[in-house]
Amino acid sequence: MKPVFILFLYTFLSVSAFAQSPQAFNYQGIARDLSGNPLVNRNIALQISIRSGTADGTVVYKEIHNVLTNRLGLFNIGIGNGGSPTGQFSLINWGANDHYIQIEMDGDGGSNFQNLGTSELLSVPYALYAAHGGDNKWIDDSKGIHYNGGNVGIGTNSGSEKLTIMGDDPTLNDRGYLYLNNQSLSNRSLVYMGLSAGNETSKTYLEHIGETYDFEGDKYADFGQLLSTGKGLILRADASDAVIKFLVGGAALSTAERMRITGDGKVGIGTENPTNKLTVTGNDPTGNGRLYILANNTSLSNRSAALIGLSAGDMGTQTFISQNSETYDFDNNRYADFGQVHNTGPGLIISAPNINGVLRFMTSVDNNGSANERMRIAANGNIGIGTETPASKLQITNGDVYIQNVDKGVIMKSPNGNCWRLTMNDNGTIKTTSVSCPN
Repeated sequence: MKPVFILFLYTFLSVSAFAQSPQAFNYQGIARDLSGNPLVNRNIALQISIRSGTADGTVVYKEIHNVLTNRLGLFNIGIGNGGSPTGQFSLINWGANDHYIQIEMDGDGGSNFQNLGTSELLSVPYALYAAHGGDNKWIDDSKGIHYNGGNVGIGTNSGSEKLTIMGDDPTLNDRGYLYLNNQSLSNRSLVYMGLSAGNETSKTYLEHIGETYDFEGDKYADFGQLLSTGKGLILRADASDAVIKFLVGGAALSTAERMRITGDGKVGIGTENPTNKLTVTGNDPTGNGRLYILANNTSLSNRSAALIGLSAGDMGTQTFISQNSETYDFDNNRYADFGQVHNTGPGLIISAPNINGVLRFMTSVDNNGSANERMRIAANGNIGIGTETPASKLQITNGDVYIQNVDKGVIMKSPNGNCWRLTMNDNGTIKTTSVSCPN
């Protein structure tokens, strides 16, 4: 081909801070041969390289243009819009170094490029730099806009984290600082914010599930959820007097506290001042509302039971309060449908330590919810059967004492220390028999 040269007259036309990708600047020139004659109506190929730092510095971007000159030999290209690019035009950091443009051309439109020279870019692409607010921290690429310059502050110019949002908004609507909305009405519609750290694949999500979400029926529909795909969740409050509060229900725009965990590890249900590891408080005058703790084993196996166990120290023994199911068949159904207080250690203590405390034993003849007292142990140790005011160690009122075995009776101790058993012969005569005193 004939030796050629080109005279480039370049002008930057328009770039905005967040222009549609790809960004570019217009470049205009006239292709001429060595005699100065324009190469008119001719297909030519141009290879454009952007070098950083010096005229022979690192090539940070390269592209090829195939263009047709007009009747004056004039052509226009958009640098940044060329084909076969090497590098990414939008990632050029125009503000970091001086930049140079190298032009190579094949006047026959092929790939046999001749170097026509390198010149410094003095101002044209720096409009791109200015369009980014004087730096190149906001990047617009095929995936969207992102920031690579450090922390981002909204409502503050001194954000201490990757994203800091600050404001002074006392009213309801203005207090929403971050809002995500998935408008899909599909049966799997939800929106979430995910958190992850390190190289682990597990994440923690804060999400809201759409009202049309139908997985497992409507079990999750219109629920918010805090979800971890890792080992679990930690709810943590670090201040010295911190508590964790659980609130649900209540009137519009308000909720009622239902449970709290205090800083010293006490759990309160229905109270803000738990005094034990678990304190349950309520004000329920009637019905099932008075049932504060329920353990229910729904199994119908022949060993089905529900237990609450208590243990202390390191002895390994326990005390259980339990309810056996109606299908419990151990020892010929002897325990079926019975409640039980059971100790695996030395025994049980049933205590009423109040100065006027009594122990009352009650049973019912029907299932109407009421029961009758059958026996009591008074505070002074007297036992009453059929009476609530026993006057002796054992008092039986409106009933008999029945001793079935003929050789058994009542053992009494005489003043001299000997013991006698009182029994009855076939004639109804009471007789006494000397026996050893019970130990």
